[in-house]
Amino acid sequence: MAQSKSTDGYPDARAFLNMVIESKRGKRIIFNRKGDATTFRFRCYSCRTAEMKRNCKIYDKDDLNYGQTAWDCILFKINPKDDKWVLTAVHDEAAALDALDAVIEDI
Repeated sequence: MAQSKSTDGYPDARAFLNMVIESKRGKRIIFNRKGDATTFRFRCYSCRTAEMKRNCKIYDKDDLNYGQTAWDCILFKINPKDDKWVLTAVHDEAAALDALDAVIEDI
């Protein structure tokens, strides 16, 4: 199936991205299969890309919205949990660092 060039082709992803932005830190979706989580994450990325391209057509190059979306700050991560797969989407800095599941050290 061809990738849509419009956010209209991703109503599920657009709704989820908006829910993430409207939440305090982010949202999680639990999937039965890793492939489903990966596919949905790709749909979110594709929706965001389509919105960026759309904003390039709508706004002038010197406008702050040119090539940007409200969803640019969202970080995605997929992790196993029990026999399920969890897609985590966060938008604030603290939640994004938590989602990295990494050790951050001073240098």
